[in-house]
Amino acid sequence: PQSTMDSPTNRRKSTRRRRKVDQNVEGLDAAYLMSAAERGDGPTCTALLAAKVAVNSSLPNGATALVRATNRRHTDVVRLLLEAKAHAGVTTKPHDISVLYLATLRNCEDIVAQLLESKAAVNAVRSDTGATPVACAARKGHLECLKVLLKAKGDPSIPANVEARNGGLVEVSQKLPLILALENGHDDVVGTLLADSLSAAVTLNSPIAIRSMVHFVNASRMDHSAAVLNAFRLALEQGKVECIMELVLVAEESVEYKCEYCSTFNGSFNKVAKHEKKCF
Repeated sequence: PQSTMDSPTNRRKSTRRRRKVDQNVEGLDAAYLMSAAERGDGPTCTALLAAKVAVNSSLPNGATALVRATNRRHTDVVRLLLEAKAHAGVTTKPHDISVLYLATLRNCEDIVAQLLESKAAVNAVRSDTGATPVACAARKGHLECLKVLLKAKGDPSIPANVEARNGGLVEVSQKLPLILALENGHDDVVGTLLADSLSAAVTLNSPIAIRSMVHFVNASRMDHSAAVLNAFRLALEQGKVECIMELVLVAEESVEYKCEYCSTFNGSFNKVAKHEKKCF
């Protein structure tokens, strides 16, 4: 007769117990990997990955070893994890914050570049504010991160939702990254964003967008001469007549511009534009 120890019911129970033990061991290994990544312990991460620990194991909020390493700015560990096929597009709950957004927030352009090379979505938005990594860089004044994002086709025209209290009410308005940088006093970021945004507006043949952007910058009394002049040259190259006219109208006569070719002639926007035709 068949032993009760070897009955089908006992075999099923034994199999379930083994699976549970295996899952606990795998979960423990993943926890070790996350802990090592958070500490920046490259050798331990390398050993665990060589032992086939699941690199994309996550916590209930979606955080992985890559998220932990990024949050602590451990560039070398991030590289190890990405080489082991860590998912560069991972997001964390409750606001769907991408690891690229987190790297931008932590102002680590090296990690931003690595994530983009691994196909992270450059324009992924947070579910609560609609902010992209570009908007984050603009608000925080993280210029080097912003440059990397813009080079990877980060979109400076995607607005973020910003809350403001008006008495007992909370009002929500949408603001472009350019405006976020202006309001937070990041002049170098404004210059970079304005140049990129104006060029995009010229390419899209949108004089209205040009007028809106330069209006805000004019109000801040910033020197935007280089960005406007570059956009003017681009409009001439592309034959965008309406954009040319708009750029001439919005350029402040009080701002001093400089000829790109001889670098000695200074003057108003109109005078420099005419001079450059002769100089060229």
